[in-house]
Amino acid sequence: MPPVITAVDTKVRLDIFGADHAFGPSSKDLLRRGIAEGQLVACAVVWAEVGAFFPTPMAAREALQRLGV
Repeated sequence: MPPVITAVDTKVRLDIFGADHAFGPSSKDLLRRGIAEGQLVACAVVWAEVGAFFPTPMAAREALQRLGV
């Protein structure tokens, strides 16, 4: 079976980066599942939206890379 490619929306990533109490744990589990089944991708809009959450573009890039994006 070929690996699965999972595109993850901005909100899921911000649930994790912002330590959202309601959705953070389930978002983290979903990302782990996506990594285990294949790879994660993010479109340019997601990169821009997530990037606005961080103080610098490099900080955003490092955080997304830690998630396997």
